[in-house]
Amino acid sequence: MAVETEADRLSMLSLSDWGSRARYRRAGRVYDIIGIYDAPFVAVGVADADVESSLPTFTVSTASMPCRVGHGDALFIDGRGYIVRGFQPDGTGMTVLRIEVDLDLDFDEPANIETEAGDNLVTESNMYLLQEAA
Repeated sequence: MAVETEADRLSMLSLSDWGSRARYRRAGRVYDIIGIYDAPFVAVGVADADVESSLPTFTVSTASMPCRVGHGDALFIDGRGYIVRGFQPDGTGMTVLRIEVDLDLDFDEPANIETEAGDNLVTESNMYLLQEAA
């Protein structure tokens, strides 16, 4: 069981410390989130040589995620697109998103436009998707 509170965990994600803003896309909806981006160096052994790479992650407070996390969701951090390849709740209230750079990911800034009927038009990849009001 975690000793710190949710407020303690959120303070670690402060933008004035290690936190970064990101946009998280799941099932056509886009959410603003804050987490800690990290991309540690790794050497992967291939035959008789090592290939240099990195293993990017984005660590978030599990309780602060506005939606469920899933494989294949999109994440946009500092102008670069990523795809979620794995996620690991650590049992203390934090979740590590294992992410992979996706150079082809088109992550337009979403524009939620309310129509007269109360429905929303959400831009995604230069298309408008109609979402019925809840």
